[in-house]
Amino acid sequence: MSRIVRTSTVLDDLTGGLEEGSITLIYGPTGCGKTTLCLKIAENIGLENYKVVYIDTEGGAPELPGVRLIRVRDLRGQGEALKMLRKEGLSRTLIILDSMTAQYHRRVLSVPAKFRASLAADLGGDLSRHLDILRDIVEGRDNIAVITAHLKSPVEHYFKMNMLRKMAKAWREGRYTPTAGDYMNIFAEDPVKWIGGRALGMHVHRRFRIFVDDDGSRILYLEKWPGRYNFCIRYVMDKSGSFQRIGGLFSLEDQMKNKLYSIEFKSVLGEVLEVSEKEGIEVEGAEEGGKKEEGPKRREEGQRRQRPKPGELRLPKVPSLGDIAEEERARGGRADEPGDSGPGGEGAGGGQG
Repeated sequence: MSRIVRTSTVLDDLTGGLEEGSITLIYGPTGCGKTTLCLKIAENIGLENYKVVYIDTEGGAPELPGVRLIRVRDLRGQGEALKMLRKEGLSRTLIILDSMTAQYHRRVLSVPAKFRASLAADLGGDLSRHLDILRDIVEGRDNIAVITAHLKSPVEHYFKMNMLRKMAKAWREGRYTPTAGDYMNIFAEDPVKWIGGRALGMHVHRRFRIFVDDDGSRILYLEKWPGRYNFCIRYVMDKSGSFQRIGGLFSLEDQMKNKLYSIEFKSVLGEVLEVSEKEGIEVEGAEEGGKKEEGPKRREEGQRRQRPKPGELRLPKVPSLGDIAEEERARGGRADEPGDSGPGGEGAGGGQG
């Protein structure tokens, strides 16, 4: 039976620690504290007489005493670093790859929208190969691997991303409130495919997800672990990166899960808006009948009038996937493929440092 190695973090409350011979994925939206948790694990696991190799792909990890830091700038460098570690024949070593998908998303977003789907498919193969190398390093050995990933995707079908942009704009204008149901519809109840391909969900042995609640507290959710699931621990982080647990273990009931999904969906829509504006992609559907954009003052007044009153239930005034598909067919294009109707093909989704 594989040994469980303590990390002296909130992760231990759920599983007792990290398991030797396994790859553990920690994922969640931008800014949820994945890197902070990994740095604490790297700092503490030395007390268990473990060596630590920290592969930093985003340039944000600091130098830590006793931790071997490797910085990479692209996917090729990420693969070369892993191959080098495999040749070294490591033992009793924790390898942290933070984030495994950062360079993947960066590469995909660097090309025009209509080319992103094909590029993402190619680069997804690179991520699978990197995971294979990690498996070679840890499986059947006393090594451990931890990888992180962002909960966002720069590639999805044109009509779905266009729908997200419309929903995001309606949310910003106060005409729509993100819901758990919409979140589940958009993510098809399989958010793992939005963090860099299905390989991440299929080839990791253990999986944790971090949610951010309304009050800023974090919930670490045990999503995949043999014999245990649906357990959570709530905690807060201070500026030094220390963790303070709030209460004990609890299960994630449907009501709480729906609340967290709706909060996370707001983060998704926020990133959709950010990327759309950065890339100069016009958010469609703001006006009916081809009306021109109003001036800032009138637009602001209109937004105030459109905001629902407290306690008022207002359905989202955004098209369904079928509506958008019909609209695309009317234009002479196909709704299930990126078309030539503008730069809004596939964009960056929201929500993984």
